[in-house]
Amino acid sequence: FQAVLAISSEDSEDPLSWRQKGLIAAANRTGLQIEIVQSQMPNESDIERLMSAGEGAHPSRGQALAWLAHLNVLKRLVESKTTSALILEDDVDWDLSIRDVLAPMAPVPRAIRHITNTSILEPAHLYPYGTNYDVLWLGHCGAHPEHPAPEVTFFDYTVLPSKQIRVWDHKPAFNIGEGNRQVRVGDSYVCSFAYAVGARGAKKLLGTMEGGGTAFDVELNNACKDTATCVGIIPELMHQAEFKGRMGLIDSVNKPSDGRVKSEEGELTTFNIPYSARCNADRSDTERIQCLP
Repeated sequence: FQAVLAISSEDSEDPLSWRQKGLIAAANRTGLQIEIVQSQMPNESDIERLMSAGEGAHPSRGQALAWLAHLNVLKRLVESKTTSALILEDDVDWDLSIRDVLAPMAPVPRAIRHITNTSILEPAHLYPYGTNYDVLWLGHCGAHPEHPAPEVTFFDYTVLPSKQIRVWDHKPAFNIGEGNRQVRVGDSYVCSFAYAVGARGAKKLLGTMEGGGTAFDVELNNACKDTATCVGIIPELMHQAEFKGRMGLIDSVNKPSDGRVKSEEGELTTFNIPYSARCNADRSDTERIQCLP
């Protein structure tokens, strides 16, 4: 990706802040270069417009603020003529193996190029994921595909046992075979923890999502049902990290006997990620631990 951008409304100077600190630590641990895009308070009229637009359910004030933050990043990509970008939410987490999983000749990029009919004129070392997509949904909290669609399923040693995988609605996670990962064209994804867009995709999303709706991730999925070409990864490669209990300082945690990241305020956990980059930010590969709920 030409850029990796993390949307954040957190005040990094707040003693109780943890999202940005953990994100930067995870990026450093896995060799990712991430730019944090600090959200600015939008005009009240824009917030009210999103909260009242359309029919049916409307976003809350917090959801409207998050929506506008995503739209601002998409506008920035269009204005800067960025060819491709990975957009993250600031509490996202990923596995220590992320660079290997997304390497140009790894199964995931190869599957993306295959199901999007990437041209041979777009070599993998220059276009690892091709350009025939609008959205690559890398981080979500569940997917329940409803219709047949192009897909590639393969064994992936970084996938957790199916009994340990959780989705947002507590339904059976994914029926794609034990130890398998699937790359699939289509929709039915929930949560926008991490998604990539190309130049075409950013323009298309701005054209369809500025009008409002239920919530950003819901309308992103609706765009995938409508005009956007979307490719999802099942199970997801990135997921939301959570601090159980009260939020506390990530950079002043102790290390109890089980090695998990804890403070007096709570404990860091991430669903569906075998070896959390946040949790293992200061550990070598031989010292790595799991921080599953």
